[in-house]
Amino acid sequence: MFFSWIFIEFSNLPISISAVTQIEEEYLSKVSGIINAFALATVPITSFIVGIIIEYISTRMLFGLFGIITSIIFLLQIFNKYLDKLNY
Repeated sequence: MFFSWIFIEFSNLPISISAVTQIEEEYLSKVSGIINAFALATVPITSFIVGIIIEYISTRMLFGLFGIITSIIFLLQIFNKYLDKLNY
């Protein structure tokens, strides 16, 4: 679980920095508001989905599964050509 957190932090920081540098200053607050609203809206949906999944598999397996998925997503970002074009 600790390594998943590190993967998330290392992928989140360059994306956040590039968003701040790429978006014009007058639109930055609007874009940040939309992203934050979307992130907060996904919390109850994700809680509902995880609640259904937890009925069928153990909590330990669920954390392991999410750790593996997070690691795969992080590793796939290494090959993302769009991220190479961003200046951060």
